[in-house]
Amino acid sequence: MRPSIEQISHEHEYDFTFRLKRMRCESCLFEWHYHQEYEIMLMRHCEGQIFVGKYNGSAGHNTLAMCGPRLPHTFMDQRRSETPVDSLVLWFSQTWINQLLTALPELMPISKLLGKANHGLLFSTDLAEEVFKQLEHFDDLSLMQQSHRFIEVLIMLAEANSVVELNTSAHNSLDDNLRKKDKVTKIMNFIELYYHQPLSIEQLAEYLHLSKSSIQRIFSRHFTETFSEHLKQFRIGKSCQQLVNSEDPIAVIAENVGFGNLSNFNRQFKHCKNITPRQFRASYRKSNSSDSSGS
Repeated sequence: MRPSIEQISHEHEYDFTFRLKRMRCESCLFEWHYHQEYEIMLMRHCEGQIFVGKYNGSAGHNTLAMCGPRLPHTFMDQRRSETPVDSLVLWFSQTWINQLLTALPELMPISKLLGKANHGLLFSTDLAEEVFKQLEHFDDLSLMQQSHRFIEVLIMLAEANSVVELNTSAHNSLDDNLRKKDKVTKIMNFIELYYHQPLSIEQLAEYLHLSKSSIQRIFSRHFTETFSEHLKQFRIGKSCQQLVNSEDPIAVIAENVGFGNLSNFNRQFKHCKNITPRQFRASYRKSNSSDSSGS
């Protein structure tokens, strides 16, 4: 499966987007991705796993989560049911939310929610049901009504009492500096396109026409981790995607995602996920057929 950053299309001038996906179990693939927008996702009629950064855990009916920009994430349904999964997703840009908070300073408590979202957030099922009521007929509303409804949802999340932060480290928000945003976007695109090849920070610096120290500062500031750590975590995420969605031997998957050495891949995978690739595949893949490669 060819990797790609999820591109958020804007159908009108407002920098937020709503999407309702109704998916059958067989179409709910593990799709490890990230993007520059904040994302609020509400999963209904499901039974599976949610992955956000280094976190993975169970997800059931009314799973409500929020991810900050550049935080890799995905969801996978594991049921054998004819009932479709309803995935309600809201995206919004840093620019849009900054403009909103500037225009309406009384909404400034939402900024605290945004900071926490960079860790990945999980909310209660009771709140998820209340959010669903706000979004159930979202597409039938006028743009003005949608804007009002969306702000209501943000207020509900900001005032929530029961919130779980999913990762200890957080990706920092970007300001409205277009040059900084462009550099970070180019870094994300570069990693998405070439993560399966041998990569070095020097190659990335040459690609962006920046010094090695400048790249290191960008990762420290906006990804809050080193280039090598980010690349490793991203490769592990992509390996999870292939372990679930394909029947390829583990040795082949290790090579596909940029690990030239199988034993190193097994070691790094277990360090990140606390289980081996074989155990991960046995737990999460849809097919029950046995793996032809050891780990």
